[in-house]
Amino acid sequence: MDIKNARALAKEAYIYGYPMVDSYRVQYDYFQDRGNPQFKAPWNQLCNIPRVYTAADTAVVTPNSDTPYSWLGLDLRSEPLVLTVPAIDKDRYFCIQLIDAYTFDVDYIGSRTTGNGGGSYLVAGPGWDGGMPAGVDEVFRLETELALAVYRTQLFRRDDIDEVKRVQAGYRVQSLSAFLGGPAPQAVPAVDFMTPLTPEAQRTDVRFFNVLSFVLQYCPAHPSETELMARFAEIGVGAGRSIDIDGLSAEMKAALEQGHGRRLDGVRRDQGGAHRHEGADLRGPPRHPGAPEEQLPLPHGRSRAGPLRHRQAGGHVPALYAGL
Repeated sequence: MDIKNARALAKEAYIYGYPMVDSYRVQYDYFQDRGNPQFKAPWNQLCNIPRVYTAADTAVVTPNSDTPYSWLGLDLRSEPLVLTVPAIDKDRYFCIQLIDAYTFDVDYIGSRTTGNGGGSYLVAGPGWDGGMPAGVDEVFRLETELALAVYRTQLFRRDDIDEVKRVQAGYRVQSLSAFLGGPAPQAVPAVDFMTPLTPEAQRTDVRFFNVLSFVLQYCPAHPSETELMARFAEIGVGAGRSIDIDGLSAEMKAALEQGHGRRLDGVRRDQGGAHRHEGADLRGPPRHPGAPEEQLPLPHGRSRAGPLRHRQAGGHVPALYAGL
């Protein structure tokens, strides 16, 4: 392959895949690596954190300090999950942010959307084609088999933490078969999870592309991205693929490194501690009304504009960091 073309494809794949790879890093720490101090609970099991986050919580860059979290890693390959929430006082904000492996904000369960009256909500992956089961209030369909649910429960003041604990204790997660009291479907093979890269290595290590290929296994290709995936395949990137790093020529390895390793060169730290991007390709979404949009090569041709409530509003940025 032409080295210049390989470098261009590596850049495109890096911009496309960085949020996916970084989100996978967090989920691996939270739901897979039991020896990690950030570990929360196994996949499909809810973990409540009845406290505010501090500087010791490093997996996520900027967690909220007034909404104690609950975390749920979703493996939807076998069957959907049903998320049940209790009735919550109308003055207490809560939300469950549903984020797929593309890092789209797919939808929300919570005060602004489904209300505080309580209910049961089904979350299904791309392989499920059922209808509305009895006892379920709403169905949320995700495009990927692995996903993330981020629960946030408002804390009013320090002595309010017991009320937060009471609310969190009312959150329940069940497989659809358990919710309906029926037989479970045939078990799916266990995932052989790939060890993620560190945040620093994600910016410099060519193995980044192999992590992206691993994540893409659980993201059935959208029809609008058939051509895009074909282009990525030219450099060995794609669902279930793996680049033989040791077998690359020096020129090809350099092209892949140059294609992605310099993408964050424009980032510097302001005096106040915040990161600021100066012409870099990974600028986050505008935080204030009227701020200019920067268009990235988002999956499925989507832009970041639009209401949160709708599927097409998803932005391919690390939604986990949105703090909504």
